[in-house]
Amino acid sequence: MKRTVLLILAIAGAIALLPACDGGREGDRCNPNLSHDDCSDGLSCITPATCVENYCCPSNPTKSTSQYCNGSGCPRPAPTDAGPSDAPSE
Repeated sequence: MKRTVLLILAIAGAIALLPACDGGREGDRCNPNLSHDDCSDGLSCITPATCVENYCCPSNPTKSTSQYCNGSGCPRPAPTDAGPSDAPSE
């Protein structure tokens, strides 16, 4: 019985040490297709103009200090293949 109580207390203590879900911070990746906004208050899940991924950003991402929100740190889209060239080969 004593072991069971100790085990329950150990598990409860471990759970108390886990970080709480507080929403995505500025510059964190997010999913706009969720039924809820997974960003913190004041932020929205958006795809900045120069990005291919979604990030938690303020309404005006150009004023953000996050390199993902202002576009300077975003992964660039892969170049599209224009297909074979119509120019004759030499």
